[in-house]
Amino acid sequence: GMPAPAWLIRRASLRARGTVRAATSTACATEAYRHLRDAGWEEPALAAAALSTHLDLWRALSAGYASSYLRRDANRMPCGFRYAAMGPGGMPGAADPITRAAWWSDAAGIPPGNGIGIYGGTDFSVDPTLTGIDALRQLWEGQGADAQALRAAVADTAAALPRQDLPLWVVHGASDGLIPTAFSSQPYVDWLRQHGRQPLYWKVPYAQHFDAFLSLPGFGDQHVPLLPYGYAALDRLWAHLYQDAEWPSQLPTPSPRRRGSGMLERGMLALD
Repeated sequence: GMPAPAWLIRRASLRARGTVRAATSTACATEAYRHLRDAGWEEPALAAAALSTHLDLWRALSAGYASSYLRRDANRMPCGFRYAAMGPGGMPGAADPITRAAWWSDAAGIPPGNGIGIYGGTDFSVDPTLTGIDALRQLWEGQGADAQALRAAVADTAAALPRQDLPLWVVHGASDGLIPTAFSSQPYVDWLRQHGRQPLYWKVPYAQHFDAFLSLPGFGDQHVPLLPYGYAALDRLWAHLYQDAEWPSQLPTPSPRRRGSGMLERGMLALD
C-alpha cells in the first residue's frame, strides 16, 4: 500500500539535507535501498528490517542502549530521552500496581510497551523525532564527552580472543533485520578464523530476530523460528563435549511455510 505519512515526511527531511537526492518517493526509496546494499546490508535482512522500521525499533533500541552504555537512569537518558509510565492517550502518567506487576512478566525490556513510554528526543518541527535520532548518531560519531564515554563503554564490552582449544559455535538467523549478520556474527567469525580459531558458523536460513513476530500475517510465513536451532546447537555441543560425538560437518537447512500454505510443520525445520 501507500507509505505511512511519517515516512514521506522523513523522506522530505533527508532530501532537504542532501542524504537522498531523488525527486520522487519511489526514486528516493530506490536510492536509499542502494545505499544500504552498498553499505553491506543483505537482501533477507533488509526485508525483515522493514518491520523493525515500521515498529520504530531503531529509535527505541538506540536510546535504550545508549543509556545503558552511559549508565544513565530512566530520568537522565542522553539526547533528551526519558522513560515514564504511560497514562491516558499515551501521555506520561502514573502506573497502577497491576500494571507495575505486569512489567516483570510481560515487558520486553525495551520501551515503549506494557505501560511504559519513551518520551523526549523530539522538537516541534514537522519531523519531530529526527532531532533525537540525529543526537543519537552523534553519540557514535561526535567528539563530545558523552560520545567519548559511550564509545569507551562499547570498547569495554568487546569480547577477547577465546583460548585456542575452546569449541565455538555461532548461531545467527540469516534474515536477522535488527542485528544483521553482516555487521555482527560474520565479522566476528572472520576475526576468529584469522586468529586460528575454528568456529562452527550456523547462519540459519530464513530465521530472523523476533520469534514472537512469526504470528504476524505475511511475515511468519517467510521465516522459521530461531530458538529451536539454538537448542539444537546446545544439545549437539553438549554431545560433542561429554558424549564423544563428532563435531557436526553438515547443518540442517530449513524451509519456511509459504503464504497461504497453512501451519509450520516440524519437518520444515529439518531438525529430526
